[in-house]
Amino acid sequence: MSNARLAVVKRAWNFLTQGAPSCPLAELCKCYEASAHPRVLSREKLAENVQREFESCMGALASADGMISEEAFIEYYACVSMVLPAERETYFCDVVIKTWGLTKNI
Repeated sequence: MSNARLAVVKRAWNFLTQGAPSCPLAELCKCYEASAHPRVLSREKLAENVQREFESCMGALASADGMISEEAFIEYYACVSMVLPAERETYFCDVVIKTWGLTKNI
C-alpha cells in the first residue's frame, strides 16, 4: 500500500478509536457509512450489499472476542488497495474518507 493510502487508513483508525489498539467489530460496523461509498452513490451497488461485504470481510479479521486490531484494520484496506491500481489513488482515499465520515483535512 502506498504511503498516501496508508496515511489515510491510519487517520481513519485514529479518528474512529482515538488511537486505541483495538475496537469492537460491532462498533466499527455501526460507524461504517456504506451509503457514502462511491459505488453506492453511482448506483452500481446497494448500500446494504456494501455494508454486508464490509462486515463479512472485517468479521474474518476479528479476534475470537470480536475485536478488530489496528493491524487487522490496515490489513483489510491493504486487500482493498491491492485491487485498485496506483492511478486510482484518489479513489481509494475517497472511499476511506467518505465511508468513515471524515473530511480530507482530518
